[in-house]
Amino acid sequence: MRSRVEVVADVEDDGTPVLARLRADGALAVRRTGPSTVHLVGTAAGPLDGDVVELDLVVRAGARLEVEGVAATIALPGPGDLAATWEVTADVADGATLRCAPQPLVVCAGARLRTRTAATLAPTASLDLVEQGVLGRYREPGGTWSGRLTADVGGVPVLRQTQTSAVLAAGPAAPGAAAARSVVSRLLLGPGVPAAAAATSGEAVVCPLAAGGVLLTAYGADLATALRHLDDVWPTTPVAGALHGS
Repeated sequence: MRSRVEVVADVEDDGTPVLARLRADGALAVRRTGPSTVHLVGTAAGPLDGDVVELDLVVRAGARLEVEGVAATIALPGPGDLAATWEVTADVADGATLRCAPQPLVVCAGARLRTRTAATLAPTASLDLVEQGVLGRYREPGGTWSGRLTADVGGVPVLRQTQTSAVLAAGPAAPGAAAARSVVSRLLLGPGVPAAAAATSGEAVVCPLAAGGVLLTAYGADLATALRHLDDVWPTTPVAGALHGS
């Protein structure tokens, strides 16, 4: 199955937010839940092996868009020979802001999932992107996952990162601690992002980017632990903090 979501956020001359396009098909629906906020809603199980999910987000000059989810997305094994694909493409224009924090992607035992997120920002655009991945449901081994995150600002590459389930399972852990099953990353770009120094705390890392902005990454034996580690290294987390209560 192929599923596609398209959201275009704009703003009127008087400052009124407008969703110029709000469209979805396949296994996802999209609902406007605020002047500049939309929620993704799953309408079918999956993705299954071979399914393709595409999210196309456009924030025009001066506009604002917040994207959230109502429940975790569960990647399941299927009869196909190809991994399922979850792709997010974001284009944020001058003076625009995108805050994107969908609910977690859970990769169940036997499932195969590839995630790809590509963000393109104008020089004065802002991005707050939170991605959450979990290997397996409760007391279940995880499936196979690979994730790619890229970002360009003003035509300049600022981030190229790849993570996999194999790296996650073999990642940092205190002696005697359980292997990490969850990862949370938060990418902050834009003029309002404060300067940050490289730092670590437990299983969380603050990574200032050479071209500006910061990437936060935290691991945990479960999602709540990973989110707590993230808060430890970057206490002011309005998006991630909202996820605690979701």
